[in-house]
Amino acid sequence: MKTTLFAAASALLLFLPYTPMLFMGQEFAASTPFQYFTDHNPELGRLVTEGRRKEFQAFSDFADPATRERIPDPQAEPTFIASRLPVDEAERPPGRELQAFYAALLHLRRTDPVLSDQARERTQPRVLSRDVLAVRRWRGDDERLLIVNFAETEFTTDVYGVGWQPLLAWRGSGDDGSQTMALAGRSATIFTRGRS
Repeated sequence: MKTTLFAAASALLLFLPYTPMLFMGQEFAASTPFQYFTDHNPELGRLVTEGRRKEFQAFSDFADPATRERIPDPQAEPTFIASRLPVDEAERPPGRELQAFYAALLHLRRTDPVLSDQARERTQPRVLSRDVLAVRRWRGDDERLLIVNFAETEFTTDVYGVGWQPLLAWRGSGDDGSQTMALAGRSATIFTRGRS
């Protein structure tokens, strides 16, 4: 279930016109943490470690000095080792499927006439329910619509009218031939409408 939510959120991240920041292993949901690590000289390393702990004290979860001491030391070798990618996870489910989904999303960002356009003024988000978000993007007569269903149950909508065809989906989507779009729980679908 964690992977399906992650994939749905990833579709949203990569559908938006902004330049996404992806961290190592994100494209296959690596099980290792992405921790901040450094290899500075001892004096600078000590200052980085102190600064990191001081920076975190503003967060309520780290108000207690003992809690801050448990923040991984950027200079410590175990911090680096814990962050190493288990690349074999990209070669088996669910990492393999998620990596293919990322590749398809990134390909669309580069090649699709609507999604390769980074104009924010041609982007319109809309909350469809407590757990469902839609984002419509357009360029000329071409439109793309992403609907992300974070709920566990199926969601249907007819608010966007007719003519939409699925372009790319995580966990599939349905279209009953009318203007109703159906999305499985924990899913994301990009629809297309227009002349392309």
